[in-house]
Amino acid sequence: MAINWSQEQPAPQALWRLVHSHFPLVRNLGIYNPGHDDHGEGRALDIGLLVTRPNEKEIAWGLIEDVLKPNKLEIDWSYFIWDQWIWYSDARGQQKGGFKGDHTNHIHVSWSQTNSQKNSFPQTNMALSQLLRKLVGGVEDEKMQASYVRPYC
Repeated sequence: MAINWSQEQPAPQALWRLVHSHFPLVRNLGIYNPGHDDHGEGRALDIGLLVTRPNEKEIAWGLIEDVLKPNKLEIDWSYFIWDQWIWYSDARGQQKGGFKGDHTNHIHVSWSQTNSQKNSFPQTNMALSQLLRKLVGGVEDEKMQASYVRPYC
């Protein structure tokens, strides 16, 4: 069965659903966008978080350090970009700059065509749950929890 590259692919959709279910304040800034590199094939996800908002910046770095990097093999991303940095899944590793835009309002996650067809990330789901607990300090702290799970409280 041929893949329709003119639509959102399974991996970006699955990762978006997981991230948003744990952190509803994050914004989906796009998966499929015709004519725009990997977005043009629906195999990239822009997770909307602003570097200028402290709680969003904290979530972004948590997603990078506690979710994306440690679950690289499960998510199978090719690269991701945030706040003027790019992380490659190959030997190039992490680098400052060298791409279009500074990515201070979103984390851009990209997959290869093959890896964009994955649709289940159980370890990533567990990592997101752990990150949420780490950031909010437990469900007892309702005011702090609200700042992470409900936008602009």
